[in-house]
Amino acid sequence: MVNFLPIFFQNRALLLDAFTNSLDLFLPLHYLSYLPLPDWAVGAIGAVSSVAAAAPIIDPSLKVQPPN
Repeated sequence: MVNFLPIFFQNRALLLDAFTNSLDLFLPLHYLSYLPLPDWAVGAIGAVSSVAAAAPIIDPSLKVQPPN
């Protein structure tokens, strides 16, 4: 079995991208009524996801690059 934690912690861009994508998963689940969330939680998830998605614009080293 492969341990992914060291890979994530050695590559900050990959960790940030996985975090943003995991947050973005909750919003469609809520709107399709699979995961009931309060309105404040939907707003908080959207705000944190937006800030995390803007981080590579501020710091280009956080942009996910394909391996060379």
